[in-house]
Amino acid sequence: MNMNRIKNNFILCIILLTVFLTYKHAYGKRILTLQECLSLALKNNDALTASLSSIEMKKQETKISYSEFFPKLKSKVQYTLFDKEPSFIIEKNAFAVGIPPADTELPAGAKDTYAFTLSVEQPIFTGGYLTSTYEKAIIKEKESEMLSENTKNKIILSVKTAYFDMLKTIRIKESAEQALRLKEEHRRITEKRYNEGLSIKEEQLLLNASISKQKLELLKINNDITIKGKTLKNLTGVASDEEIEVADELENKKLAINLIESKDLAVKNRKDLEAFHYSVRASEKEIKVAESNLYPKGFISGSTVTLNWDIFEWGKTKADVKRAKAGHERLSTEYSALKKDVMLDVEQKWFKVKEAEEEVNVTEDRFIHAEERYKNTLLKHRENLIKASDVLDAETYLLQSKNEYINSIYNIEQRMAEFEFSVSSDITPFITKEKIHRLSAANSYPNPKVDIKTQAAAKQESKLKQLPARIRNTSNKDIPKSLEKNSGITDTAAEADFKYIIQSGAFKHVQRARGLLKRLKSRYPASYIVMEDSLNKVRIPGVKSKEDGDNIIKVIKEDFGIDSILLKL
Repeated sequence: MNMNRIKNNFILCIILLTVFLTYKHAYGKRILTLQECLSLALKNNDALTASLSSIEMKKQETKISYSEFFPKLKSKVQYTLFDKEPSFIIEKNAFAVGIPPADTELPAGAKDTYAFTLSVEQPIFTGGYLTSTYEKAIIKEKESEMLSENTKNKIILSVKTAYFDMLKTIRIKESAEQALRLKEEHRRITEKRYNEGLSIKEEQLLLNASISKQKLELLKINNDITIKGKTLKNLTGVASDEEIEVADELENKKLAINLIESKDLAVKNRKDLEAFHYSVRASEKEIKVAESNLYPKGFISGSTVTLNWDIFEWGKTKADVKRAKAGHERLSTEYSALKKDVMLDVEQKWFKVKEAEEEVNVTEDRFIHAEERYKNTLLKHRENLIKASDVLDAETYLLQSKNEYINSIYNIEQRMAEFEFSVSSDITPFITKEKIHRLSAANSYPNPKVDIKTQAAAKQESKLKQLPARIRNTSNKDIPKSLEKNSGITDTAAEADFKYIIQSGAFKHVQRARGLLKRLKSRYPASYIVMEDSLNKVRIPGVKSKEDGDNIIKVIKEDFGIDSILLKL
């Protein structure tokens, strides 16, 4: 029983684990901070792994050079095989008459022989060859370490660039999505205004085209995010099929270090410059190695002292020395040139940071202006003082300004990363941070979702409260003719006792409103004109229900060819 229970529990755990892994793979997203990306990249990058292997190789070369200082124990084993056993012959009568009585062949050894020797050899003088070779190996090891550090810094720069590039594009996507929502809401309002006679068909078509363009732009941004995500995955070693998100926020940074201090920092810490300096020092040791061949070399082997000296080699050693000196001179010249290039690079990167800081200030001012312009434009459009194209221009200007501001913040991050690479130092102690200007909250903008009819009803109610009680309680049939001509009073009195009114037109010019009113009065004598939102609106009061209103609208359409709308009080 217990075994079955254990077996069942084990199977259940396997099933749950499989479901969890499947769910995670299908729905989970890996959220990465900048530090996590850097750690992954430094762990998984092939170029850095190769540079570490190069360091190990140089370390072993140093050990090899060091071992040459010590005595070497040498053994020699020799094996000889003859076609027959060695022998010697004692000739007849060699010692005396009859001794030996005939030529006698005697064995002189075995057919195969072995020889073993053991010796100790210690160098006592090499003309500086061993010392120079060992010192050169140490320098080359240091050079390899500096090159590896430089590779590491390049990887960090690449990861930061890719990370902030993706972060910037995500923020631009959010801005584009917000712009799309604004345009769609604006289209909804424009359609309602068109039905009320407050706008023309062209405005709707313009908005449709603008929305289509915005959707295309959003598609491009999504594709861009996908590509940049793959770039970041390649740099960090994250699996290509794993979904990732970036967790950090862009920051408005300022660099608090002057140009002179920056150059000093680069001279002390620039890894490629330091690596080249080690290369120059190694070339000095290469000269010593070449010059060592001018001197004899002495060794002690057992009780024997051996002295080797190449006296004449047709100028080979002298040419080798000249070659080494020429190589040293070339590297010294290149080092001086690299040092100048590094100073220029630091200066360029420092100025780029300062330009990026100023760019943030400029784009922030433009962004704030764009927000204010959009608010004012939206309010003017509500009052029908401007066209939909003006609102679209303001929305476009707002989106562009926000994107430019986001780009400028990203540029700060990128320029800081480039400057940090240029000086090969952690610049965190020299960075200050300032608050980023955020897009105003939705409730700080004129709310595009406020219903126009509700605004009109609120104004009418406010006007109605200001009228005498006699007029507020007057039914539609008892409205005096004098009040019917007063556009500021007639509408509220006529609408006081009924739930609905019909609006058949809204015009900037009062002459057009009066022309429509004259036609309607032949069938609806209570029709009137009200001045509202800078428009002359022609209305028919006294509608008790929605059904009655729909029937009247249908009749107006058939008799006058006019599209009307039903407004609830």
